Amino acid sequence: MSSFGGIYPSPPGSDEYKLPNGEPYHWEPFRAGAPGPLPWLPVLNFPVERGEPIVEEFEKVRPIIHRHLQEHRIEWSDITVLHRRPDDDINYRTKFGSDLTLLVTAKFRFDNTWRDAINDIRETLRRNYVAELKVEFLDGKALKPQPIFPIDASDPIVPAWEQIRPEIHGALVKCPWTCIDVVRKGKETAAGFQSPITIIVTVPVDNYNLYLDEHEKLKAVCTNHGFPEVDVQIRHSPGPLWADTAISTTASPTAATAKPELTAQGLPDGSYNKLVKMGVSMGPSGSFEYPNGTFGGYLELLDPNSGISRGIYGLTCYHVIEPAIPAERQEFYRKKGIMPKDTITQNLTMTQPGHKDHLRNVLDLERRLVASNHPKVRSERESVEAAWHNHGKLGTVLCGSGLRRLIRDHRLDWALIKVYRERIGDNLLPDSREDWPGGSMGDRIIHEEIRESLAGKHLDAIGKLLNEDVVYKKGKSTGCRIGRFSHIKSDVRVDDEDFISTEYVFIGTEKDKSFSQGGDSGSMVFSLSGAWLGIVWGGNPFAGLTGNSYVTDSQRLVEDIERSTGCRVRMPLQRSIDDPSTA
Repeated sequence: MSSFGGIYPSPPGSDEYKLPNGEPYHWEPFRAGAPGPLPWLPVLNFPVERGEPIVEEFEKVRPIIHRHLQEHRIEWSDITVLHRRPDDDINYRTKFGSDLTLLVTAKFRFDNTWRDAINDIRETLRRNYVAELKVEFLDGKALKPQPIFPIDASDPIVPAWEQIRPEIHGALVKCPWTCIDVVRKGKETAAGFQSPITIIVTVPVDNYNLYLDEHEKLKAVCTNHGFPEVDVQIRHSPGPLWADTAISTTASPTAATAKPELTAQGLPDGSYNKLVKMGVSMGPSGSFEYPNGTFGGYLELLDPNSGISRGIYGLTCYHVIEPAIPAERQEFYRKKGIMPKDTITQNLTMTQPGHKDHLRNVLDLERRLVASNHPKVRSERESVEAAWHNHGKLGTVLCGSGLRRLIRDHRLDWALIKVYRERIGDNLLPDSREDWPGGSMGDRIIHEEIRESLAGKHLDAIGKLLNEDVVYKKGKSTGCRIGRFSHIKSDVRVDDEDFISTEYVFIGTEKDKSFSQGGDSGSMVFSLSGAWLGIVWGGNPFAGLTGNSYVTDSQRLVEDIERSTGCRVRMPLQRSIDDPSTA
């Protein structure tokens, strides 16, 4: 009997991945279903409307389904029919025929009872002409997040990892994967107790049958190097995050929820200021469908000989600006990057906030206005519309890295924005109570100390990411967060299976809070002393858990920006921002 993570034995049987009726059967720890793949977590649930034909048809077979559950002694708590698909996959229904799902919340059993019950339910649905209804059994434990912790420099596996890493790759050579992350995973309770080191391999398919041999090979690699206690988990998940794909776990497996937009507490801080601040929303002009990312902050370019300023530019990720490039040219610029003299740059206009976020803000204000008709809400909406009309445009792209070039094995993903002069703000670090809100007593104390350390400071130096174990960032999705450095880099594949990068990893320090989420791409990472350390470009959410964040070192970014522009890079002096014509 094989296992995943050492504790999840696969169900026995001569053919573990087909039902007796011949339909494909998919399972993973605490979840199972047929036919078609299980949607990866987190999942969005949408209610079935009263007029849909499935409502009446399902009620005819509901008593029979109850009988099947009783016959197989399934300990179930809820049965519901809904539309169910992955959070970030709007084409799920098109690819797999239907997203209509009969969701049964039940207690997981390590035998064939779930499989046999699903088989009988599917047979009943087929006989009664509702075969489009998928069946999924779900134990609530599948949604319960496990905290993760960084790998410390003192962990014995750190010096051994460079010998282990190529063997891990070799064990996976025949199977697709998107990320290989190494973390400590699980609850740390007693003083001095550390969660087990876990190698998490993220895969884009949900058929664990493809990975039975690989799991055993990975365990053997760890054992052969003297680490038999290291856990190995193979998880089905979308893998690395890009712009605006925020992770939102569903609190209840049967709750009908959609991705949250804004709360009723108001607009994000600084969203519509004329002078653009660090860590606010931005995105390509032209469509409300383009994903939005984060405006990180400002860099200054200097003539390498005279030291004269060549201008102050905004920094974000290349993949944030890429949707503005015509589709037929995107592959070319991904490989080559955009140079300052490329004619395409004058057509790549950015907005701040991003178009998509602006639409969310307006819709939120309209809902609040309908609900209360309060004069303050009406005034806020008018201010938002006026700000968007008067200074919604941010600037145009100067240059960018593309996506498929590497510098010392790290992915390059940056773009410089030629911010319109009247919108150039500063690199003032976030030090308000709104930036660092309360929470637990411990969080409030830590946040107060951070505010005192950052008070009145600007980013004024280019630091070294590897010199800091604890870092900070402000992003448009998650705001201000604290991250801890993990001392084993992650291996990441995006788009091209032959293109592997190794990325520095940071993990959130606050309970159930990741260092970043989708939409935070482009955030500048900084130290308490006011040094710029790097940029967040993505991360791996581990199917809805707190996850890793991937950060590119400022030293590598500066090296590539200087190569692309022919200029020297520095953090802008305050007088340069006040008057961009001065050096």
